[in-house]
Amino acid sequence: MSVAHTNRSILDTVSAYEKLLADVSEETFTQTTSDGGWSYAEVFSHIFSSNLTCIQAIDRCIQGNAIDSKDQLSFPVKLVFLFGRFPPGKFKVPDRLKDQVKKIDRSEAHQLVQRFKDELSQITPKVPSAHPDQKLKHPRLGLLNAAKWYEFMDIHLKHHKRQLGRITKALSS
Repeated sequence: MSVAHTNRSILDTVSAYEKLLADVSEETFTQTTSDGGWSYAEVFSHIFSSNLTCIQAIDRCIQGNAIDSKDQLSFPVKLVFLFGRFPPGKFKVPDRLKDQVKKIDRSEAHQLVQRFKDELSQITPKVPSAHPDQKLKHPRLGLLNAAKWYEFMDIHLKHHKRQLGRITKALSS
C-alpha cells in the first residue's frame, strides 16, 4: 500500500475518532464499561500516545538512527500487514506502554489528536525516502522499517476504532 493511500486511510479513521469525541459527553467519555474494559478516554490516551511513539520510530528510521537490518518479517506478521488487521482476540498493552493509558478528559484527547495530526503531516512526506533496511523493534511485530511503522499506525487505529464500537454497544446496554 502506498504512503498516500495509507495516509488517507489514517486520516479517515482519525475523523471517526474526532466525530465520536465531538458527540459524547464528558461523563460518557470517561465512563468505564460494566465488564471493566477501557473507557473511550483510555482508548484515546493509548492510541494517540502510542501513535506519537510510532512517529518517533519512523523519524529515527528516516534519520538513519535505527538498526541496519535486512531481516524479513515473520510469516504471521506478514499476514497482519497483508490483511491490515490483527488476528481475533484481545491483546494486552505492552508493559512499556502501560503508563501511557490514562483516563484523560475530552480536551486532552482533542489536544492529543491534534498533535498526532500535526506530527503525521510533517513525517508523511519523508516516509518514502527512508532506507528500507533502517528498522526499529516493535514490541510484538519485530523489526519494522519506516513504511511498516506507518502502515502499523493505520492497522492500530482501525483495531481500536472497532474497540470504540464495542464500548458504544456496552454503554448503551
